[in-house]
Amino acid sequence: MAVAGAAATVGLRAGAVVQHRREARESARNWAELGHAGQPPGTARARTGVAVLIGLGPAAAVVALVVVVEPGAERAGGRSPSCPPRWSGCLSPSPSPTSG
Repeated sequence: MAVAGAAATVGLRAGAVVQHRREARESARNWAELGHAGQPPGTARARTGVAVLIGLGPAAAVVALVVVVEPGAERAGGRSPSCPPRWSGCLSPSPSPTSG
């Protein structure tokens, strides 16, 4: 039974390889008929725009993090002045006040 399964697998894979080769040739012929060499005009500018947007995303996140965390939080008693009182510490490791 295993031999029959292996033979069927080999046959199917060989057929797939032949079909892939034919489709690759057909695709190459179709692209050659188009006669288009290189990239269409205007794609470099679009690619540059996408790269700039991808690059600015993390930079904007870092700037926002620096603004939210505020480097002087330790001088204000362990809590940022713009941080609401219910947020104990507000991203800085300070002990929370305990009663009694």
